[in-house]
Amino acid sequence: MIIDGYDITRQIGRGSQGETVLATGADGEPVAIKRLSFANMSDWKSLELFEREIAALRQADHAGIPRFIDAIRDEDAWYLVQEFVDGDDLSKRSEVLPEPELTRLANDMLDVLEYLHGLVPPLIHRDIKPSNIVQRAEGSFVLVDFGGVQRHAASDVGGSTVIGTTGYMPAEQLVGRAVPQSDLYALGATLVHLATSIHPAELPTVRLKLDWRDQSELSGPLAAAIDAMLAPAPEDRPASAAEARAMIAGLPAVVQSAAIVAQGPCPSHIMRRFRFEQDLLIIALDNRDDEPFAISPWLVALMACAMGLIASSILVMFLVGLFGMAVLVVAEFAPKHAREKLSLRRDGTYQYQRLGGANTRRLSGAVTQAVEVTSNVVTFGDDLAFGEGLRADERAWIGAQITRWLDGE
Repeated sequence: MIIDGYDITRQIGRGSQGETVLATGADGEPVAIKRLSFANMSDWKSLELFEREIAALRQADHAGIPRFIDAIRDEDAWYLVQEFVDGDDLSKRSEVLPEPELTRLANDMLDVLEYLHGLVPPLIHRDIKPSNIVQRAEGSFVLVDFGGVQRHAASDVGGSTVIGTTGYMPAEQLVGRAVPQSDLYALGATLVHLATSIHPAELPTVRLKLDWRDQSELSGPLAAAIDAMLAPAPEDRPASAAEARAMIAGLPAVVQSAAIVAQGPCPSHIMRRFRFEQDLLIIALDNRDDEPFAISPWLVALMACAMGLIASSILVMFLVGLFGMAVLVVAEFAPKHAREKLSLRRDGTYQYQRLGGANTRRLSGAVTQAVEVTSNVVTFGDDLAFGEGLRADERAWIGAQITRWLDGE
C-alpha cells in the first residue's frame, strides 16, 4: 500500500475487505491508516459504513476518540487517516481488572458515550467490546473502530443493518433497532468480561439477564451500575451515560452532572420546531399532554345565557345558568393547552413566547441576565420555566441543546 505523503511502517490489522497500517506523516507523527479496497468489497453496505466512520470521526472532538486527520480516495480504495493510539486493546488482558481500573474504564467510556449520545442526532457506536478499547500508557482509555457507527433519530422506523458482536449486543440490536442505551448494554457486558475473564456469551442468564455476580468479587455501586446497564429492556437501563456514571459514584439516579446532557433522542412528540445554527437557536414546543382540557370561559357564559333565554321555564333557566357557572369555574381553573417558543441569538438576546392558558406572555432580554439552565430547566426570573410540563428526559434533551449552543459548540 502506497499513500502520498505517508511512509508505511507496518501492518497493524487486516480484514477481508482491507487493512490498517501504522505510518508516519510529513510532520513525523505516527498515524493509523485504514484502507477499504473497492475490489474486495462484498457489497455496497461496506462502502456506506466506511463513509459513516469517516463522517463520525471528522465530526468528533473528544480525548477518548481517535482524532481524525484526513480521508483520501483513489480509484482503488478509500483511506481513513487518524491518530494512532499507542497502547494495547483490552482483549489482550487475560487477568481480571482490579476494581479501581474497572471504575476508571467505566467512567472514561461513559464520558465518551455522553459526548456521542449528546450530538444531534446522537451517534451510536454499536460495537463496544474489549478489543475496541485501547488503554494509553498513562492509563486512560480510548474507544476505537467506528466502522459500525449509526446516527439515531427519533423518527427512525423499522430495523437497520445488524452490526455488533455476539455477547455484547442487546436484544434490540440483534433485530437492527439499536438505541443509545444499546451502547450502555455493550459497555456493561464489556465490564463483566473484564471483571470475570469470561466472555459474556459463555455466562449463564436468568430471565434473559447475564448472571455474573458469582464469578466476580465486584460489589457496591459499580456492580449495581453494571447490573442496571445489563437490563434486557432498554427502557429499564439508565436513561443516559450521565445517569450511569452517577450510579457508579453512588449518587441517586436523579442527580446529574453540572453539564446537562441529552438523554436519548429529540422528544419529537412535543417538538414543533428545532433549529440549531451558529447564530440562532429556536426551540418550539407543543405541550399537548400539558393542558388536556381547555374551554373559553366567555364562550361557556354566552352559551349558558343563550340556553337560558330559550328556556320556557324559570327552573330550567336556573338550572342551565347554574350549569354554565359550574363549567365556567372548571374552565377557569382547568389546565390549558400551551405552546412555547424560545429563540436565542448570538448577540446575547432571547425571545420567549408562551401562547395558551392563563400564563400567556411574551418576554425578551439579555440571555446572560434572564436565562438560567439548572436541573434541566430553563428559567426566566422566579415564576416561569421553559418546558416545565415536560418529562425529565425531555427537559434534559432541551437543556442539553441550549447548553451546547450557549457554549458555542
